Amino acid sequence: KDSHKYLELVRKYVEPLYFGTVSAMTEALPGLFNAIKIIHQSAKFCAEPGPMMDLLTRISRQLALACKRHVSKGGAILAQDPKLVAAKIDDAMALISAYKRAFRHVRSKANQELKTRRDRAFAYSETAVFAALVSLEARLYRVSDVVRTASQFRALAEHPALPNMAPVASAFESLLDSFSSTKYELLDDSEQAFEPDYAAFQDAVATLENELLARIDSAFEKTSETEDALAMLQSLEGLVHRASLKTNLDSKYLVIFHNYGADLGEAAALFESLKHAPPTIRNAPPVAGNIIWARQ
Repeated sequence: KDSHKYLELVRKYVEPLYFGTVSAMTEALPGLFNAIKIIHQSAKFCAEPGPMMDLLTRISRQLALACKRHVSKGGAILAQDPKLVAAKIDDAMALISAYKRAFRHVRSKANQELKTRRDRAFAYSETAVFAALVSLEARLYRVSDVVRTASQFRALAEHPALPNMAPVASAFESLLDSFSSTKYELLDDSEQAFEPDYAAFQDAVATLENELLARIDSAFEKTSETEDALAMLQSLEGLVHRASLKTNLDSKYLVIFHNYGADLGEAAALFESLKHAPPTIRNAPPVAGNIIWARQ
């Protein structure tokens, strides 16, 4: 009877983990952990740490399942819009972070309320409580990398400044099809075959990135105007996800501003050499002609 009374206190906060949205789950966390604190401090069946530890790990596992449900909603992950999947993964990661913060906040608050040595310290192991979530976080991070890479390649394939992107885009789609043909669920973090498959995907993407970098370099070499080069760089920066591409684009700023400095130097040298007798428009008044030349 005592156990049932306290578990009913938790039930209304746990229900969103089964049926609720990410927003509803996030909003339920403070109430959930406050209820857990009350149970920890008052329930007779929590005199030993085992029952409460079991409750906390069960809640964590259910939260992990809720995150998987949220990300997978809409069909096979790699068949969905990569940007949508990336946003859902961000939602799930934020929910897990909120769960960890709520646990730590209640642990701190409960331990501050200890009055005697007989009071129960809130000393449940984070490693054990968060085990299912830490494993899922690692998998979500990798799957996020895959979908963001897909979004990157598809966006760059349509960029008007990059030449002959069709072969690179086709090769990437073939690679993604091969990766998505695995017989296991991508978010099944107990599936060990994922890690070698992900490593092989990374190696293949690195090869394609070399081809992509060559096309980016070619596009910049064909752009002589500083303003055009900066505009192209800014349009590409919003599309890239991979670190190697970001590093390459960052290095382009140095090249652009070096070339800009060289252009300024040439203009300054030309001005100095002709400023005393500038070439002016025929029949132009001397002062007006000099001003027109200087502005050019």
